[in-house]
Amino acid sequence: MKNKIVSENIGRLIRDRNFTQKELSSKANISRNTINKLSSTKRENNPKLSTLIEISKVLDVDFPQLFSRNINMKSTYDRDMNLESYLNIFIQNIEIKLRGSKQKFLSSDPGIRESTVSELLNSKNADPRLSTLIAISEQIDTRLELLFRRGEDV
Repeated sequence: MKNKIVSENIGRLIRDRNFTQKELSSKANISRNTINKLSSTKRENNPKLSTLIEISKVLDVDFPQLFSRNINMKSTYDRDMNLESYLNIFIQNIEIKLRGSKQKFLSSDPGIRESTVSELLNSKNADPRLSTLIAISEQIDTRLELLFRRGEDV
């Protein structure tokens, strides 16, 4: 999965919710330049997890939906969830997928350092970048959307 899906979904949500990039920037407390990058499929972006969660909160969409090819525009943001909650779910789902395997397996991908994986799984990286999350999901062959859902069959 590429960042393109996230960019397409953010752009679609901005239009669907009748927001301007300036309004989203102001309400999410994220620079307009960052919003512009994130909503453009032509520009590379590598946002932090907190940035994507804040955008989904302001646009009132279920956070994991940002990673879905078939985004449900009527889904709403779960106000009981935050960065720490989503990160904990992600880590728990990774641990479930890794049962019987070593975490070093995740860093065999050229794009992920073993220290990055270790910091993430040991809750020392409280705000990972999208590229890290995508690389991990690809390494374990699980859609990123599912890794942020509790109780899903990952």
